[in-house]
Amino acid sequence: MRLSTLLFAIILCAVPAAGAFADTAADIGAYTLYKAANTSYKAKNYDEARNSYETVIKQYPDCKFVPYALYMLSFIDKDYVKLIYYLDAIQDRYPNFRYWTNAVERLGDIYYIMQNHPQAIEQYKKINTDNALYMLGVLNAANGFQDEAVKNIDDLLRQTKDNQIAFRGFMVQARAYFDMQKLPEVYNTLQQAVRLRKWADDNGARLLFYASRYYFQRQDVENHYQKSLYGFSLLKTLFPQSIESTMANQYLRFLSSNNILTIEPVSWIEEAYTSPQELAYQDQTITLTDELEQKAEAVAIEAESVAGNVVRKDVVEYVIRVGEYKDLGVANLLVSDVARAKLDIPLGVYYRNDMYYPEVRGIRDLDTAKKYAQQLLAMGYNDTRVIEVLKVTEYNR
Repeated sequence: MRLSTLLFAIILCAVPAAGAFADTAADIGAYTLYKAANTSYKAKNYDEARNSYETVIKQYPDCKFVPYALYMLSFIDKDYVKLIYYLDAIQDRYPNFRYWTNAVERLGDIYYIMQNHPQAIEQYKKINTDNALYMLGVLNAANGFQDEAVKNIDDLLRQTKDNQIAFRGFMVQARAYFDMQKLPEVYNTLQQAVRLRKWADDNGARLLFYASRYYFQRQDVENHYQKSLYGFSLLKTLFPQSIESTMANQYLRFLSSNNILTIEPVSWIEEAYTSPQELAYQDQTITLTDELEQKAEAVAIEAESVAGNVVRKDVVEYVIRVGEYKDLGVANLLVSDVARAKLDIPLGVYYRNDMYYPEVRGIRDLDTAKKYAQQLLAMGYNDTRVIEVLKVTEYNR
């Protein structure tokens, strides 16, 4: 679990007394200015706070408050270049700084969001926090180093007391074992993870997806397709709006096309998720938004080619797309970054065609869409774009 909020409280509220640091007149001046900057920060006067922190750094470069000022600036600025400068300065010049480890971890997070995986790995390797080990596992798995990813998560599980990050670690290991085609290890990992299901961020949707996929691939297990159908059907019933529910469709289509129509309950899944009365799977109806976002243009072209027909296009909604990512963790970090900025932008992550899309959906007017897009562009998300979702109607004369 991230400690940024707690660290804010520690740094802002536990300001050392003047006598603790102030050995000279310069120290007293720096302390007074630093304390005023913290007061401005707590009052949300961020420009004032920024000016005061920068003055501490410029006027008192050798004082003991400089790393604190740099660290606080890293919470005010949104420009990644500046953030890297502040945190890198702490890392290089102040190895004994009280929050050095957290500064290095945040530096790794920023490089990760920027998709600079080599730099992110380099930072995370310098520290031994739960988050750093977890992120090393994520990055190594994403870059094809599955053995390293498993080792990173093993190190995490040996030291962590946080059940939430432990559960997420098990999910990384399960994915790595899938990639290595080590299905018995997948099973063992899921058996450990299911005990921690109540600490899952997604209430266990990803675990249920992996369990269903395990039985789908485990051809040496009796009735493995029927057990897989049970798991996927349960997933569609319990988590119909989840990313995992969409990911399940390809497996369910295969099972349906091969006449796998009966289920066989799996006791440990049933016990963990509580089997509903009916698990019959029916192909999911594609929503208007999903269908038209992919096919509106093709439909329009096809309809217009039919002689004598009239095509009308109506804008159903506007969608703000901030980017597209192969890794869910990257997309979630971006959403968290926007949430921390407190811009009141309803950003979510949507899965389609093996990619994760951070998007704002359901916007009814173009002005609101432009406003959100401008705010996101100002934060440095240069891939932000406004998409029109069209309803295409064909009229026959």
